Amino acid sequence: MSVKERRLRIVHRSVENLNWWRQRNSMELNGLQQNSTGSNRTQRNSMGSNGTQWTPTELNGLQQNSMGSNGTQWSSMDSNGTQWTPTELNGLQQNSTELNGLQRNSMELNGLQRNSMDSNRTQRNSMGSNGTQWAPTELNGLQQNSMDSNGTQWTPTELNGLQRNSMGSNRTQRNSMGSNGTQWAPTELNGLQRNSMGSNGTQWTPTELNGLQWNSIEPNGTQ
Repeated sequence: MSVKERRLRIVHRSVENLNWWRQRNSMELNGLQQNSTGSNRTQRNSMGSNGTQWTPTELNGLQQNSMGSNGTQWSSMDSNGTQWTPTELNGLQQNSTELNGLQRNSMELNGLQRNSMDSNRTQRNSMGSNGTQWAPTELNGLQQNSMDSNGTQWTPTELNGLQRNSMGSNRTQRNSMGSNGTQWAPTELNGLQRNSMGSNGTQWTPTELNGLQWNSIEPNGTQ
């Protein structure tokens, strides 16, 4: 083969290589239909690697948007999950700063359908942990509202009881500052159906101690 023929063949190969690269987008490696800095996959857009139908800044996943890795249908800063929103890790359908759960919203850990600062439960709203259908600032209970723990259907500032309103603990259907009883009024302790400053009795009036149906500063008697 003459020198002229060799030069023509080199030019022909160069043109073929150029046409082949033109059929791809830019800065793509080992993949098909990539746009920028994509590698080893198909139908990527930008900075995608090892996945299919990825958006920019996505890694190792499918249908991610930004800073996602090892998952499918991610939005931003997602990793190891499917249908996650930004700043989510190791879960499905998370929104922000969530770990190891499904359908989380924000700052949630190890649970399903949480909203904010929830962990290890399902259907929480805010600052809930270890429970289901909790409201904000609730812990270890079901259907709590605020500062509740270890109970169900409590109102704010209640602890260890059911259907309380304020500062209640270890009972059911309390209103305020109640502890260890059921259907108590405010400032009541260790009794049932009291009004004020009552302790260890049932159906007491204010300033009564250790008795039933007392009126005022009477000790150890009934009616």
